[in-house]
Amino acid sequence: ATAAAAVVESDEEMDTGDGSLMCSQAEPSVVQDSDIGPLAANSSLFRGMVFLITGNDNKDISASRLSSSPACKVPFIKKHLEQQIKSGGGIFLTKFDAEAMRSASLSLLIADECRRTSKYLMCLAAGTPCVSHTWLRDSCAQNRVFDYNSYCLPAGQGLSGSCVEWTRRTNVFIGLTILISGDAGFKEFWQPILSTGSATVLTKMPSQVSDASATAAIRPFDYVLIKDTLPESIARRVNMLNIPVVMSEWAIQCLIYGQLLNHHQHVNFVPKARTSGSG
Repeated sequence: ATAAAAVVESDEEMDTGDGSLMCSQAEPSVVQDSDIGPLAANSSLFRGMVFLITGNDNKDISASRLSSSPACKVPFIKKHLEQQIKSGGGIFLTKFDAEAMRSASLSLLIADECRRTSKYLMCLAAGTPCVSHTWLRDSCAQNRVFDYNSYCLPAGQGLSGSCVEWTRRTNVFIGLTILISGDAGFKEFWQPILSTGSATVLTKMPSQVSDASATAAIRPFDYVLIKDTLPESIARRVNMLNIPVVMSEWAIQCLIYGQLLNHHQHVNFVPKARTSGSG
């Protein structure tokens, strides 16, 4: 048997059921300017600030699945949000840029709700605040930069299903070496996130780790992060070294809680069985 991999979101496509909070995408007939807010009247309002945006365009404020969420009642239109940032002199990034974000007076990720996109998880790993898009609307409308702390989104949904409050945490995986086993897309998704969380990341089994060296109790890495299954050749050596094999849900929850979690803490953290497969 294999364990189902944790569902993550594309930064461009709608999630299909990982439990991350989000709104409906049904198209409305009209979006009022008052709903989305004006562009910045002051061209230096966001000067020195750097922004990322993640989420799906949502223009229908009447069809939200989260009727109690104020953010879901404000249309989320990425192009307009980008224009608001640029009109206020802010720097808009299309992808995570650690150097640019470190040099900024303030770096923020703008989203409609807590998500599992690569940008959102990367910002959790980096300690970058994830802020509701209503912060942009209100700041532009009032021509002043509001305290983003009042607009912070949750880090994500925790193990109990309730939202975990965001607090700035970094270096979640510091001191760990993590081997990623999976297809190219899985490795491409997770390598920068784990690295941002201060892990040393391997994408293939070290050549010096033979079956013979495995019996000598040499542990070249601390965890194996897998998408679904583990190739038999790797599983054999990992078993000999007693190295934990974890699913991506473990890494996601570590980022949400901002700390290293025991891999036995939840059934979704480990595969049900180590079986052979591609990867």
